[in-house]
Amino acid sequence: MKRMKYALPLLLLLVLCFNLSGQEQLKHHSALYVDSNGQVYTQSNQSAYFFVSSPDDPNTLTPVPTPSRDSILQSLKKEGVQYISQKDSKTGKTILYKVITDDTPPETMIDFTDGLIFAKRNHYYVELGAPVKLSATDKATAVRETLCSLNGSPFHQFEDGHSFSQEGEFLIKIYSVDMVGNVEQPKTFWVTTSAEAVVPMDNIYFDYNSANLRPESKVEIDTLVYLMNKYPNIRIELRAHTD
Repeated sequence: MKRMKYALPLLLLLVLCFNLSGQEQLKHHSALYVDSNGQVYTQSNQSAYFFVSSPDDPNTLTPVPTPSRDSILQSLKKEGVQYISQKDSKTGKTILYKVITDDTPPETMIDFTDGLIFAKRNHYYVELGAPVKLSATDKATAVRETLCSLNGSPFHQFEDGHSFSQEGEFLIKIYSVDMVGNVEQPKTFWVTTSAEAVVPMDNIYFDYNSANLRPESKVEIDTLVYLMNKYPNIRIELRAHTD
């Protein structure tokens, strides 16, 4: 058996070409983030400076005296919880500042709340008008924005409510940015809206002169079994040849 593939009921097979020249990530800058509890977050490649203010004028910040006004008091060199110390020149006490450094970008996923017919890896087959939903999570802070590109268009901020109202095949690239400026590598997804779609599987190979399946082919068959159980209405077409 050399080739196995499965298909949904089809009326039309579309082949589209896309102009990908516009799919360049936007420029995103690092930032300091303070949550509702006053916890400070930053990236580990940022430098820490200390400023003080008086209770009478909290908006006026004065740099803590150092040998040089612009000198860096301490650099943050690793990810996680860190404490930066500063000795109070008047009281002689050492003050600890808790800072959480975050270097891990968020993770974005695509989903369809309605109209999903079939999905395999990063390819989704949906009904016309199916609404797409993007969900992004960040382990430390929060997601600042999620951006998407459709069929090679420039990246723009994703807005809820987008749906695929035309029949065809669409290329979607998505990524998110968290509150301190960590940028996710773009993820690529294909969305097909048509009455029929053909999805080829990887070839199924046997050992030479044997009926034993190769290990990688067992993985592909396990994937097929999972998909057949999840989508019981798909039709399977088998093609095979022998050496």
